[in-house]
Amino acid sequence: MLLSIATLLFVFSAQAANPKYVIQISTDDSRTQKIVLNNEANLQKYYGADNVIVEIVAYSPGLGILMPKNKNASRVGELQQQGYSYICP
Repeated sequence: MLLSIATLLFVFSAQAANPKYVIQISTDDSRTQKIVLNNEANLQKYYGADNVIVEIVAYSPGLGILMPKNKNASRVGELQQQGYSYICP
């Protein structure tokens, strides 16, 4: 169930040395959003901040993760300051 809500995709690139990850969020459930943010932080810890590219794609109810009143807003802000991207297609 969780995999259908927050899918973690690994993208291989022959031209780039750094691994690239895209994490999708499409729910307004704060627990699931926290898991997505934990996954993002864990990737940074594993590879090193300068050695991995991570983007979170939020759509539909998942856009709530980017709202100032969201329970996880401070964590999102911290990760943005560290250079992580959030995309709203």
